[in-house]
Amino acid sequence: MQCASSALAKNVPIQIVKDVAATWRFHNVRATSKDVSTDISGRITGPNISSGHIDVIAQGPDGNLIARTTSKPAVLTYRSKRKGGALFAAHLKQILPAGTIIKVAFHQDDLGCQHQNKAQ
Repeated sequence: MQCASSALAKNVPIQIVKDVAATWRFHNVRATSKDVSTDISGRITGPNISSGHIDVIAQGPDGNLIARTTSKPAVLTYRSKRKGGALFAAHLKQILPAGTIIKVAFHQDDLGCQHQNKAQ
């Protein structure tokens, strides 16, 4: 059985990228590196978040892209809203070098284009 202290991970700084007019908010976002991967998780609140996705980008100290992934937030229910928002999680299959910054952003999916494609 492993000791709890051996499971501690290195914290990685996170930057939330948000448009000034955005009505959604991230809460309790954290990134931890363990073994050979980095996990990013948190909560998001706001209107229509179930029709969007979360982009996660890791940039090195020099600004170069190290890794990129997307995540779909869970459905925002009454209960999850009371607990602080819909959960999301993303997984990067690598340890990030020192000085890396993780950028997290939410984007609405373009529903107009999807409806046009279905009508054709």
